[in-house]
Amino acid sequence: MSLLDTLKAVLGLPKPLDPTDGGPFRLTRKAVEALDRLPAGRALHVQPVPVAGGWAMRAFEGDDTLVPEGAEMAIVVSEEDAARLHGIVLDHDGSRFVPTSPLTVVPHDTPNPDGRKFETDRLLARGRPQAFRTGEGDAPPLAERLLGLPGVRAVLFNLHTVTVERAPGTAWKSLDRAVEAQLREHLLLAGPLLDEPVVEHDDDLEAEVIRVLQETILPKVHRDGGDLQLVAVRDGVVQLHMLGACNSCPASQITLKAGAERLLEQALPGRVVAVEAV
Repeated sequence: MSLLDTLKAVLGLPKPLDPTDGGPFRLTRKAVEALDRLPAGRALHVQPVPVAGGWAMRAFEGDDTLVPEGAEMAIVVSEEDAARLHGIVLDHDGSRFVPTSPLTVVPHDTPNPDGRKFETDRLLARGRPQAFRTGEGDAPPLAERLLGLPGVRAVLFNLHTVTVERAPGTAWKSLDRAVEAQLREHLLLAGPLLDEPVVEHDDDLEAEVIRVLQETILPKVHRDGGDLQLVAVRDGVVQLHMLGACNSCPASQITLKAGAERLLEQALPGRVVAVEAV
């Protein structure tokens, strides 16, 4: 444990979550023990069944004729099906096999009173941050789940976090529980990660603007549950789209002018003359 971790433990501060993609389909110790208790000639058959938003696991006892020769466990599951169940852990509660998907969720306040960032120990998205708003076209399954919650206006996914923007007056206490429940349900169904490739900018000035933003202001913006995405640079004016907690934050203009604009003007003098939100 590092000195910083020790100080955080003494002060009661939570350690940052270490995100994973959930790993390959596997069995808990209790599930393996239950498997060992199956009668001779019997095996556990595991099949994913397609459902809305992912795959539901069907686990049942059957004959062992399909168990691969030399297999360590009497379990029947194809490589293709095991891949579909990535991140799922099969447990046993004493009477039946139960699919689980371990998840830790920690909500964090943001500078925006109507925005809250939910940090998890599971990857939710790859690539650049992705934002979705209620009523704005098709959204992937996980975003659809959260946007369907009463009081949710927008969501922003960034690796293992999701920032939720609520409608004013919506209680966070009930929304916290609902967001966590939807994340758990999505992962339990082995729902897909959001995947958005990082945009490559051919224009030299745009590439420089992205570099400056990534090295200066974006890490703090991401910690606060927001994002700034470059739309274009026209005649020295940088056009940025503000997402997540930044979108409706009372301090958004400070972030834009005293933050992004000042830093870009200093780093790229004469090439950047202003920053505006679009």
